Amino acid sequence: MKRAVLILLDGLGDRSYPELDHQTPLQAAHTPNLDRLATLGSSALFHAQRPGLASPSENAHFAIFGYPPQQFPGRGLLEALGAEIPVQPGEVALLAHFNSLDIANDGVVSLGQNRPPCRAAEAEELSRAVAEFHHGDIGFRYYQSKGLDGILVVTGPVTSRIIDTDCFVEGEPLIEPVPQQGADPLELKTAQALKAYLLWCIKTLTSHPINQTRLQQGQVLINGMVTQRPGCWQQVEPFSLRWGLRGVSLTSSIMYWGLSRYLGLDIKRCEDTAEPGLDLAQRLQ
Repeated sequence: MKRAVLILLDGLGDRSYPELDHQTPLQAAHTPNLDRLATLGSSALFHAQRPGLASPSENAHFAIFGYPPQQFPGRGLLEALGAEIPVQPGEVALLAHFNSLDIANDGVVSLGQNRPPCRAAEAEELSRAVAEFHHGDIGFRYYQSKGLDGILVVTGPVTSRIIDTDCFVEGEPLIEPVPQQGADPLELKTAQALKAYLLWCIKTLTSHPINQTRLQQGQVLINGMVTQRPGCWQQVEPFSLRWGLRGVSLTSSIMYWGLSRYLGLDIKRCEDTAEPGLDLAQRLQ
């Protein structure tokens, strides 16, 4: 029986810097252990999509395991699977988190403060306040994953082909939910329902007792939600059938737990500590 260990140092790639004589940090670093691992195994350059295009971690790892981009389910679904949140075929899962929003007199909603500081109890209670919503025959379920972050599951006649609503830049207007590809009726219906939910969240959160207390104490309100990276189930061949290999994933990331579950890999959940070298050594052991 042959065994292989694939070590993925996600985020190790970097740009060159004048301070390092135009080398990348990895080129400039003293790396005897990585060098020895390289001599004991196989190393190569791998472009997940094409040279010069940096892919998000989830897309790059999906390609590393040998799957085409058209079968990628979307990060929202992967994180839902990693958090063991139930998502059925046909349902859509989106990443979602709370923000402080500024609402102008003309109704324009802008990002005030991204993930403002709050106590764990506040985040839990606000999450419960927007946990369920219906807009016609489309339903919404919000699951808190950590702090102000969570997963929004959308049920009914819906599609994942809608754009993100997170503008990422404080002071900029939020992005209105619209279809990705045009005037497809299902895309329009999904986008309109999501807009209704997000507007309901603003109304519900603004009037919530927690925000009334925060207002009295001079704290910013946590009065809105943004969404991104919608995903849904796709037909994908299990890793073991595709390659004739059994696999186990050792990682601490909720997204990689979900990716492993999606591809049919076993999962050993690890924890990150303040000692990254020790973390890596324990996983190798």
